[in-house]
Amino acid sequence: FSFMLNKNKRKEISQYILSCDKSKDIGLLISGLYHFSNKEYSRSVIYLEKVQDAKFAFLRSLLVADCNYEMLVDKKNYNSILQFYQISLDLARTEQQKSIIKNRIRFIKYR
Repeated sequence: FSFMLNKNKRKEISQYILSCDKSKDIGLLISGLYHFSNKEYSRSVIYLEKVQDAKFAFLRSLLVADCNYEMLVDKKNYNSILQFYQISLDLARTEQQKSIIKNRIRFIKYR
């Protein structure tokens, strides 16, 4: 999936997405990533919010936070989005994950 995304093979990705089993969390996650990459943020959130598996909790919450940020009309009014990043920070298990969140918040604040 990521290879096709990097090579901008939209037709192949669309076919892959159609074949994904949306009853499984990995299929929902991939669909959410696909719509995120197409800047279809509200559609991405619909798929991401259905992901239940705890092993995807951090990634799911981070992507939902990013989607909500991207859907902001006025990016300077970011305070309402910080709660989504706080959820991700609470779910972070490693220092690398915590660093990702802290860098995202810095980017939002000082953009």
